[in-house]
Amino acid sequence: MARKLARYDRELRASHVAMAHELRSPLTAAIGRLQGVLDGVFEPDPRQLEMVMKQLIHLSRLIEELHLLSLADAGQLSLDKCEIDIAELLRERVIWLTPQSEAVDMIISVDVEVDCRYVGDPFRLGQVFTILMENALRYASEGGVLAIKANRLPGGLQILFRDKGKGVEEAFLPRIFERFTRAETSRARHFGGSGLGLSIARAICEAHGGTIKASHSEDGGLVISLELPAIENI
Repeated sequence: MARKLARYDRELRASHVAMAHELRSPLTAAIGRLQGVLDGVFEPDPRQLEMVMKQLIHLSRLIEELHLLSLADAGQLSLDKCEIDIAELLRERVIWLTPQSEAVDMIISVDVEVDCRYVGDPFRLGQVFTILMENALRYASEGGVLAIKANRLPGGLQILFRDKGKGVEEAFLPRIFERFTRAETSRARHFGGSGLGLSIARAICEAHGGTIKASHSEDGGLVISLELPAIENI
């Protein structure tokens, strides 16, 4: 509990400025474009309106992500739990992201040889899987492979996401899951365009009573390890 409180306090202090910047950027862009239309600098055509809408959608997404994290911090993130097949959910997410993976010539494989039935929120867990897959597609595509493997542990279920990208600095690993935090490397934006992706993944995992960790792979790249507690009775 003390570690969690210290982490929340550190993240809160570090994220205030970053939060203001992330929210201000799309808002300023939208206001500037609309002002240009009003002043006659830009023609009020569909293209200009589409540019404004794109910024507003980005702003709306940021607000939703921050709201989710706020609920998680307060212990109020609600979960709609039911019995699900984790393997099926993983494969569904892979199929959904097939156009993106084909576009960057990346193969996403799912290796599941155990019973992966679990009681959890399929929407939220699917959100976690999508975040991890999209990050690898965007910033580890040079490795060409994202290997996902599920294993049974004595205390529950483990899911590994292993890519062969450039990884991150060793010193950055302990801070990977902090909101608005990015590594100062070529993989700097690996963890979501807003810097909130892995923070959301961690919040959802913790809401399920699980954990999520990052480490370097022996043959290069990054390994994200997600552990969920033993199956419950519905």
